[in-house]
Amino acid sequence: MPIYYGLQQKRAIMNKDALVYEKAGETQDDEFGRKVRMNRVLLNHIIPDISILNVLKYRWFSYFYFGHRTCRYLLWLAHTLLFMMNILLVSNSYVYSFIFLLQTYIYTLAIIREFFDYDNRLLNMVHYYVMTLVAQWFGVVNILTGKSKPFWEKAESTR
Repeated sequence: MPIYYGLQQKRAIMNKDALVYEKAGETQDDEFGRKVRMNRVLLNHIIPDISILNVLKYRWFSYFYFGHRTCRYLLWLAHTLLFMMNILLVSNSYVYSFIFLLQTYIYTLAIIREFFDYDNRLLNMVHYYVMTLVAQWFGVVNILTGKSKPFWEKAESTR
């Protein structure tokens, strides 16, 4: 089974009986660091092999792979592009204005939760989602700048 390190593919010996367990971070910083580590190979796993999208050969697997893995790994890019496009289109229609206001509202809620530490269920969900998007961005930047490490650093609060 191939494992991707940076932009270079290598083969790894795999123990099929090995189990890995990592607790979620107890603090926001630990959880953010864990998400950045998880996204260190994001670009390589968006579409590892184009033949995986052959619907005639793989049928539903192709559909679910694209819908679950590829779209999830491209959230950082999709949200950024949608926000920038709405900035350009906001004056053309009320629909774009409404979507822009909704996006701005969601990002503002996440910022409020980050800096003021309110404990509200809605704010927590919005903050976690936006934190995931930001962690994907950090993972991509680490890949492109060569700072992506092929190992994980231990989160101090989870051990």
